[in-house]
Amino acid sequence: MVPYVRKSFFKHFNDGIEFLYEGLDMSKYDGCYSKETSIEDDFYKSFPKAYKYAIKMTIRETHQAAEGLYHNLNTLQSRSGNQLPFTSINYGTCTLPEGRMVTKALLDVSIEGLGKLHKTSIFPCGIFQCMKGVNREPGDPNYDLFKLALRSTATRLYPNYANVDWSGNAGYDINDPRTYFSTMGCRTANGYDINGFGQLKDGRGNICPVTIILPTLAMMAKEEC
Repeated sequence: MVPYVRKSFFKHFNDGIEFLYEGLDMSKYDGCYSKETSIEDDFYKSFPKAYKYAIKMTIRETHQAAEGLYHNLNTLQSRSGNQLPFTSINYGTCTLPEGRMVTKALLDVSIEGLGKLHKTSIFPCGIFQCMKGVNREPGDPNYDLFKLALRSTATRLYPNYANVDWSGNAGYDINDPRTYFSTMGCRTANGYDINGFGQLKDGRGNICPVTIILPTLAMMAKEEC
């Protein structure tokens, strides 16, 4: 989501320049910033009024996007014609300001609940990825988000937690989130790809989840005996 947050910030920053620095010719700053520029770039901060406005509007827009996501996933009965889509989101390891903003928005909306009655959402199933040096101990860059996740779990049951550093995930590349251990809700861990892509979990998931009903097997076994 980082590139999209940056694009939103770029849009709001330009609006702030237009309204708060009327008459300023921004053409002379061509090449100094773009839609790919970090929201904490010093160039943005050299225009404090526009920067403050853009930050506020981007936080609001990100929060509203998270609200829309939760609302849609809990009202669109599009799975099998009458079920909510079974959805999971893994988050918690991005330390960039834009990624932190998205994670915070998802957790805040989870805590707030849905609608006027603030009901606990069924989906998406949130999974907070715990990682050494990132969010597990005081002083880690995302430790504040870990604490917010714990508050969400205490209030809304979600998120669940996944240990990125477990032995089965040894060898992941900390600079490539596609190699991080991730889960699909409560049942499935996305593991190694067997088709030559190695430790890549991005875009993968269940093809044929299976539920074994032990009492049924017991009755069938009894009949056969």
